Amino acid sequence: MELQKLAGFIKFAEASANPFVRQQATTASKDLREYGEEEQEQTPELKGNAPHAEKTKDEIDVFLSKALPEMDEPDKNDTSFGKAASAYVRDVRIEQLAKEVQAEIKRFIPNSKATVVFYGMVTDELLPKVDPKNFASATAHTRKEHRGEDKEKLKDAFLERAKKKFILMMNDRVVDGHHFLAKAKELGITNSLNVLDLTPARVVEKKSAFKKLAARVK
Repeated sequence: MELQKLAGFIKFAEASANPFVRQQATTASKDLREYGEEEQEQTPELKGNAPHAEKTKDEIDVFLSKALPEMDEPDKNDTSFGKAASAYVRDVRIEQLAKEVQAEIKRFIPNSKATVVFYGMVTDELLPKVDPKNFASATAHTRKEHRGEDKEKLKDAFLERAKKKFILMMNDRVVDGHHFLAKAKELGITNSLNVLDLTPARVVEKKSAFKKLAARVK
């Protein structure tokens, strides 16, 4: 297998409707270009019409691990899954989620048949996406709430709650779940947390509203 054969696959992935796949493909494309430039600098004798040396399997594995890190992610049944990086789980219709989750989403997306994207993300990935003021307030409240409590028991209770709790994001910003995320940070939780990206549903909803408005104008 030659590295250049990945180019077509990456180009196809860059056009994917899945934002996670597009992001990974863009990173892979950039790494592929950089890898090619490094090879040319290190082996100038390969320039021109000289035949390219055949790359070993180990070299290819190293490149793939760098360009497509999700390939090295552990199995989803592994208890350590999600501790290293975010992972796309699936697209899901709002009406398929638990009633309490639907109620939270309804404040942002009233259409229960809309589709959102389910991710698994760790605390460190989510922190740059919070609203600073809301998170600071949630952190202060959490510290008071946890004061004098057994941390291990709090962790157990948090992980049990995390099975059903979803943090909501829109346009790459956390819009709901600051208090839950503050708890995760204070307790040192490294497990993957459930995240729903509402952006796709919001975009579709706006387009639908625009079409209805345009129809009325006609």
